[in-house]
Amino acid sequence: MYVRKIHIDGIKLLRNFELDFTRDGEPRMWTVLVGPNGLCKTSILRALALAASGRDRANQLAQDLLSSLRDARRPESAVTVRGQFGFGEVGERCGRKYPGLEPPIPNQLVDTHLILEPERRLFNGGSSYDQRYDQRGAVQSGLRIGQSLLNGADVLSPLNDPLEEARDLGLPHWFMAGYGVRRSLPLPRSTTRPEDLVRTRVEPLFDRGELIGTGFADHFDGEQALTFARILKHVLLTHEDMLPNIENFDLRGKGGANTADGLIHSHRFDVRAGPGVVKLPATWLSHGYQAALAWLADVIGHILWEASAAGLSVDIEPEQMEGLVLVDELDLHLHPRWQVGLIPALKRTFPRLQFVVTTHSPMLLAGLEADEIIMCEQDPASGDIVPRQAERAAKLMTGTQMLEQYFGIDQLYPINLAKQLRRYGNLANDPYRSDEEQAELEQLRTVLEGAGLHFDWQPLERKSA
Repeated sequence: MYVRKIHIDGIKLLRNFELDFTRDGEPRMWTVLVGPNGLCKTSILRALALAASGRDRANQLAQDLLSSLRDARRPESAVTVRGQFGFGEVGERCGRKYPGLEPPIPNQLVDTHLILEPERRLFNGGSSYDQRYDQRGAVQSGLRIGQSLLNGADVLSPLNDPLEEARDLGLPHWFMAGYGVRRSLPLPRSTTRPEDLVRTRVEPLFDRGELIGTGFADHFDGEQALTFARILKHVLLTHEDMLPNIENFDLRGKGGANTADGLIHSHRFDVRAGPGVVKLPATWLSHGYQAALAWLADVIGHILWEASAAGLSVDIEPEQMEGLVLVDELDLHLHPRWQVGLIPALKRTFPRLQFVVTTHSPMLLAGLEADEIIMCEQDPASGDIVPRQAERAAKLMTGTQMLEQYFGIDQLYPINLAKQLRRYGNLANDPYRSDEEQAELEQLRTVLEGAGLHFDWQPLERKSA
């Protein structure tokens, strides 16, 4: 399942906000949202997740957030989220089901519409195919659910809501997952099988639930557990930039550990340390390793679990995995050198997964095309958030250029003390400085020494012009 368009109105500072996620008519596989804190990047991810989850699960996911969702400037206004979603070719080859379409008509688009009226505590709305077909495949009606709701028609029943039915049935090849900023690995064998797998894989984006991550090794049986471990190793170890300095790992599933210490060590990783390797339990790894490992293992595990629940083979190679993945702060806890190579590694590994992520790091943008970066900016007149697409590919920029283009840092020395030190150096190396410049030099030296800087060199002796 891929997002093609989203329209958000009435969520925080998002007023009549629209984003297009296509390129040349096809879903764009990468979109990175950048912008200062408070400009609704996380809210955009959550709105996408709500639109893709179906009405019932949207109400479950947002139940603790409804009050904070509304635009405080216009509390009397309704909250609306409209989305359009499409699908990939792998799912078509694997017999993707389209609820309500018999026989299935491939390559459908699904329109979704959620509306939260003032004073209400539940979203209304639903979804429909972009066009309705009769049994012979002929177009029956071009009515979209967003139009029907806006025109005051009754809400469609679940029988006429393909997204709701797909979620209720847990149909494969309608995949979507979301991850917030709380990303750590659970202790081995500490997770339980959730009742609703569809909701579980997006709850972390709403600061609820927990990631299963490497814990999927404890839930799969026999060959499935081995397949999960093999695919995870392929993803994590093939590209050095995916999980730097990890040589190998061992995920012992059910059984094999009958003490507390043995349990902790049942999921362990071989970490490069100088010329040797240190074996560490997964939960002993640094926050950066856990943050990356947890969501990567979770995505793979959920895709395989979804296939298993549908009676399909779990032997799915990463390049064949399709779906929508939302990640808040993709750079969380990662060193800048790791960030530079992460997105290129993800692109090579998961060419059919669509990612929509946020970041505050210029280093994560390296390698992206211009249309893959969306800058969230605030209209000074209205206060509304407006999206602006980058004009130049980040892969052609230096780090300094990315800081200026995407983060508004347009000075080489943004800290005042550094600028003063630079000015002092320029004056000190000019033997023809004026009396005013000499006075400025002496004042700067006093300020810099007061800040703890000590000089082991003296300014050039002044010369007359």
